[in-house]
Amino acid sequence: MAVGLFQVSYDFHTASWQALNQSARKFESAALRFAKLKQSLYRGQIRIAAEQLKQLQDSRTHELAGSPLETVDWYIQCCLGRNVQRKSHMSPSRVDVLWGEAVCGRDVLLVGPGATHELPELPEEYLVARVIGPGVYEWQDPSDLVFNKTDAVYSIPENLLPGAMRARPNLQKMVEKFGFVNIKKRDVLLAPNSRPVESFWQLFSFGHPQMIPLMVLDVLAHGGRPVVVGSDFFQSSVAYRDSERRSPEGRVQSANGSDGGEFDRTALMASHNVFENWSIIRNLVRAGLVRGDERFLNACALSPEELFRRYDETLGKYRI
Repeated sequence: MAVGLFQVSYDFHTASWQALNQSARKFESAALRFAKLKQSLYRGQIRIAAEQLKQLQDSRTHELAGSPLETVDWYIQCCLGRNVQRKSHMSPSRVDVLWGEAVCGRDVLLVGPGATHELPELPEEYLVARVIGPGVYEWQDPSDLVFNKTDAVYSIPENLLPGAMRARPNLQKMVEKFGFVNIKKRDVLLAPNSRPVESFWQLFSFGHPQMIPLMVLDVLAHGGRPVVVGSDFFQSSVAYRDSERRSPEGRVQSANGSDGGEFDRTALMASHNVFENWSIIRNLVRAGLVRGDERFLNACALSPEELFRRYDETLGKYRI
């Protein structure tokens, strides 16, 4: 995937699954059995994954005790149609408690950076969350579907480190106006409205969740109902609306998100394994726990073969 050969990478995916399934079963390590379980998740075989999880839990292996199995157990319960709040072993911060109270039982509109043309049906009271990044810290788009309403934002720590804050003196005031600033993995802002967001790394074989999948999982973990617009897992040639074009180090990205370097988009798709991200969210859509606009739902309805073919057409062919 890193060099834009998506269909070839899918051949490697399927070959690795075959190798896993043909491995000796009698003396399998817990790690190998856990890898098989995640393979079942990526293939949408939720009930098989549930059986594999039970076997791991019954074996009480010390290698996978605690967090990894508990996270996967929570996710499988979600995929079986049970929207259950995730239990945390850590004492939640005041902001985390407030976030849970704000989100639980409510629709949360997650606005991605891609094309948006329609708004799914929503109740009168709903929250809106968006993604901030270099050059995109506020919205004043006259064509915005919800008139630029923003109750919460998500970010990676690098966007809010002290150096970034010093480079943009007005950035502190920008982020202070949001109800919640949700930061992946660690709260580097330490502001009255900021909180760290669990990365849900246990669901991935490698890499990290992309931002929209992270937002979906975080909202679900707090008992909310995610509704996604502006995201098709970068299957379109226009991945970023004009109002969402990032400017890392002063370079304004193109509509497909490229900084102008060879393989910059495809490398990002590989490091954030887009297939695993897509699979994890597709399962939740199938379970009826995640809604979205037509582009989002169509993206989640593809077969894996169609998905990788589309990436070759929109990204791989151009090697961006």
